[in-house]
Amino acid sequence: MVTNLTTQPYDTPTGGARSDLIVVGLDASAWSGAAADWAAAEADLRRSGLVLVHAYAVTDPAVYAGAVPALGYPGYLPDPEGLEREVHDEGQRLLSGVAESLGRAHPTLRVTTLLVQDDAIAAVRRESEHALLTVVGSHGTGRVASVFLGSVALSIATHNPAPVAVIHPDHHIGGPGPVVVGVDNSPNSEAAVAFAFDAAAVHETDLVAVHSFTDTVADGGEQEEHAALSEQLAGWRDKYPDVPVQHIVVHGRPAPILLAHTHDAQLVVVGSRGRHGLTSLVLGSTSRALIAHSKCPVVVVRPDMAG
Repeated sequence: MVTNLTTQPYDTPTGGARSDLIVVGLDASAWSGAAADWAAAEADLRRSGLVLVHAYAVTDPAVYAGAVPALGYPGYLPDPEGLEREVHDEGQRLLSGVAESLGRAHPTLRVTTLLVQDDAIAAVRRESEHALLTVVGSHGTGRVASVFLGSVALSIATHNPAPVAVIHPDHHIGGPGPVVVGVDNSPNSEAAVAFAFDAAAVHETDLVAVHSFTDTVADGGEQEEHAALSEQLAGWRDKYPDVPVQHIVVHGRPAPILLAHTHDAQLVVVGSRGRHGLTSLVLGSTSRALIAHSKCPVVVVRPDMAG
C-alpha cells in the first residue's frame, strides 16, 4: 500500500528509539532503483515500513546568464518559479512511479514517499535519525567506487545515524547464502556483530564471523585469536540461539579476506572504523574496498550503534 506523497518529514519516535522504518535515498538512476528493490524486499521480510526520500535543489537561474548569450539568446533568464515547479514535479513523478512499482511487487508493504527541497545529505540523514536501516545505490565497481550521488552516499555511509546498506545492480541478491560479518575483537565491531546476528535471524540463514589478524603470532597465538572471537560472540549466540554460527580466523588483511566471502554471501556487514578507531577522510579502507568490489550488498555500521 502506498501512503501519501508529502513534502513534510514523517513522524519519528522521540529519544533514541529505533523505529521499524527502512529509508531509501532515491534518484532516477538504475543503481538507485536496485537499492529501492532490495530495500522493499528487506522491509517486506521484516514487516517494516519503507520510506522513499528524494531531495532536489534548484540552481540559481543567474548561473545561466553567462552561458545563454553564447547560445544566441542574449538577456534570457529562466523563470525561477517555473524551474522550481518543473524539478519538483519530476521528483513527484519519480517517487510515485517507484512507489507504485514496489507496491505491486509487495502488496502488503507500507510505502511512504517524501519529497524535499534540500541538500541530499541533510535530507537522508534527517529522515534516518530513528530508522532501522538506510539504503543507497552504488554507481558501479572499480578501484575508486562512486556511489549514489557520489560523495553524498559516501558521506551518508560514514556519518549516517542508522546503518547504511549499499546496493549495486550487479550484486547477487535474494540467494540462500549466509550473512558475513567482519569482527576485529574490539568494541568497534560490536554494532556490526549485533546487526549481523539480527539479519541472519531475519533471513533464517547462517552467520559467518570472519576475523583476520596481521601481527606475527607466537605458538598458540592463533588459538588465542579463536578464543577471543568466541568470547566476543558468546553473548550474541545466547541472544540468537537459532542462528548457526561459523568462526573463521585467518592471517591476512581484512578487505581481501572478506571480499572472498562475498561471492557466496547474501549480505556482508562491517563496522565503519578499524580496530584502533582510526578512520579515513571518507570511510575505513575495509568498508571502501567492500563497497567497491563486493559481490553482494554491503552494510556499514557505526560503532556507536551497538545494541
